[in-house]
Amino acid sequence: MFSLRKLIAKTKDNTYITMGIRTSCKHKRELYLLCKNNNDPLLKNYYKLYCKILSNVIKEAKKCYFGKRIKNSKNKIKTIWDITRSLTGIKTKNEDVHQLNINGNINYNLQTISDSFNNYFLSITGKNPSAFNKNNNFVDYLSLTCNKLFPNIKYQYTSTKEIEKNN
Repeated sequence: MFSLRKLIAKTKDNTYITMGIRTSCKHKRELYLLCKNNNDPLLKNYYKLYCKILSNVIKEAKKCYFGKRIKNSKNKIKTIWDITRSLTGIKTKNEDVHQLNINGNINYNLQTISDSFNNYFLSITGKNPSAFNKNNNFVDYLSLTCNKLFPNIKYQYTSTKEIEKNN
């Protein structure tokens, strides 16, 4: 019997490979078969040089293709991340928390999950989380537990001329 295996096919963005590169790859395979059955050192050196030149040509074609894609895009950062994901094969996952194991019990109530996270982070402060006021105002509780005073920000008058000069 044959065992079943799940195959994951990687989709590669090979649109940068031109007909010239395809022809060169075909010629490289033919050279490989010749070298495999032949012990001629000149032929092997020629094959190695051909491989090196072909890989450099492919790298440059890739750079040009992706450079044009980034240059012509409206949202350059998104395009860069899309290219990175396509080259690495990473697919984005959007996993929301729908359940949480709280003290050995699986809980589906989003409010209870939120409260448990709040209580956990409040417990890090070293104070008792149940000490905050009855309105569940976590911000007030955190401000009470913070011992440091924060300096006030003082704004100074700035003219339009100063702003334009700095740009």
